[in-house]
Amino acid sequence: LLFVGGRKKRAYGNRFTVLCWDLKTDKKAWESAEILLRGQTEGEEAYEVGFEEVFIQGEHAIVHGRYDVIALRWSGGSEGKDLRKDGKKEKAWHFRVPLGFEIQTIGQCGEVLVLCGRSSTLALSAKTGEIVWDSGEVGEYYAGPYFYEDQVFSVRKSPSEVSFRRLGTGRLLSRLSVPGLSTNRKHPVFAGESGEQTPAAAESVEAYPV
Repeated sequence: LLFVGGRKKRAYGNRFTVLCWDLKTDKKAWESAEILLRGQTEGEEAYEVGFEEVFIQGEHAIVHGRYDVIALRWSGGSEGKDLRKDGKKEKAWHFRVPLGFEIQTIGQCGEVLVLCGRSSTLALSAKTGEIVWDSGEVGEYYAGPYFYEDQVFSVRKSPSEVSFRRLGTGRLLSRLSVPGLSTNRKHPVFAGESGEQTPAAAESVEAYPV
């Protein structure tokens, strides 16, 4: 299956859709009903670009904007029970982030979705869209989330550190200070003792977040 995010202009803001294409039959399996996202979509301050990635968990295809996370049942095709009379797919669940939270990125580990905000991290159940935990962070979001066994960690800046948490509960396990972290997110490298980029980093083809 191929999932394609769409944008439809309307008189009062844009609406967004998800189209599911069956690559075996080369036909449309289904299309979602139009979805209104909370982010600004018009004018100079527009920043809601719509759906750019999809996470698959069980029977759910999960997409997100800046302030919304939406699950649609990918199974069932054009005969699914979750279709409206016009044939459009209804949402399985729709989560709106708490006031002041803006999604920087999302990571998935099993049945848990981890949402990184500027100053906090929260986890959702991929099955129900319910909050599993919500924790404040020190510093602003920089990179991640990354997963290792039952842990989730993210890189913060100002101050620069790596935050390690228990995936199931959000309990803080430790913080690792990384004072040499570059603030250039496009090509992040460690700086030398003088604060300047090290020769090895300058010549490196690849860039690493830490």
